[in-house]
Parts: sequence; structure tokens; C-alpha cells
Amino acid sequence: MDILGIGIPEFFLIVLLVLILLGPKDMVAAGKNMGRWLNQAINSPTYKLLTRTGQELKNLPRNLMREANLEDASKEFEQIGKKVNENVNAIGGEVSRSFDEKKIFSQPAPVIASPPPPAAAVADSAVETTLVVEKALSAPLKTISTPDFSDIEDSPV
Repeated sequence: MDILGIGIPEFFLIVLLVLILLGPKDMVAAGKNMGRWLNQAINSPTYKLLTRTGQELKNLPRNLMREANLEDASKEFEQIGKKVNENVNAIGGEVSRSFDEKKIFSQPAPVIASPPPPAAAVADSAVETTLVVEKALSAPLKTISTPDFSDIEDSPV
């Protein structure tokens, strides 16, 4: 319940304040005076003009659309929007049916088995490896000479 923007708790607070300020005897007379004042305010031509103006302002966009025949255009746009949404939903359903992740990822991955190398190839590669290692070990080590920097002058940086 909301009268003039005042809810029930606010109403009881106002009644309590009036009771404290005016006392029980004067409260009845103040209530009668407030009732008369509210009745006169609501029935006044100014209040009626304000409420009518408020309703006109509230309905102004709708009235302008009617005058400009935009109401029909907005209905057409709504229908086009509904058709587009239906098409998008239909396409989305087809895509989800064609691409079902559960089906794709629940299948085991294919195992590609390579045939084992023949025993002769394994033996040949082992012999080649040992020959390369023996050759590397038997080769003399090359000595690397260090460059001579004696001819460079010591200059302060």
C-alpha cells in the first residue's frame, strides 16, 4: 500500500509524531482539517490539470508514432526480428546436431602402429654408431690458439 509515496511504516511514524506534538484531543481536529484540505486539493482544477498533463506526457511517444504511421513500421520490424530469430534458432539446431561434441570426443583416438624395424637394420645402425664414436675418440685434438692482443694500445675509455 503506497499513498502519495508514503508506505505503511512512514504513515505510522507520522501518526506517532502528530500524537506526540498535538496530543489526543487536538489530533482529531487536525485530522478533520487535513481531510478537508486534501479533498479540496484533489478536487481542484489545478490538480486535475496536472494529472491530465502527466498522462499526456506519458502517452506522447505513442501518439507521435501513431501520427507518423510508425506504429505499422514497428510491427513490421518486430515480425522481421521474429523471423530472423526463428532462422537463427533453426540453423543453430542443425549445427548442434551435426557437430555433437560428445560423439566426437567419446570415440577413442585411432592407434597408428608402425611395424618394428627389421633386426638387420638395428644391427647395422648399432655398428655405424660404434664406428663414429671410435673415429671421434681416435682423432687428435686440435689446439686452438688464443689471439694476441698485445698490439692493441691501452686507451682510456
